Amino acid sequence: MMLKAVIPRIKNAKPRIVLGLVMSAAMATVLSFVITLSYTGFVPNFLSIWMNRLTLSLSVGPPIALMLLPLVMKLVGKIFREL
Repeated sequence: MMLKAVIPRIKNAKPRIVLGLVMSAAMATVLSFVITLSYTGFVPNFLSIWMNRLTLSLSVGPPIALMLLPLVMKLVGKIFREL
């Protein structure tokens, strides 16, 4: 009986998880580019430096976004219920 209640919640969570992953990957890409550019400028090895920073950003950003997603959803729900 308990499993029937959990399955719809898992199905409803998939779009949120994908949204969180896509948004965090996009933000990590743009922010790593902008921050690397602001620190180094367009130097000859810019692409190499940016790829190193992007790898770090993509390894940290999405897992943190997935951990924060439930908390953010609750916060947004409380904010909109108060309005």
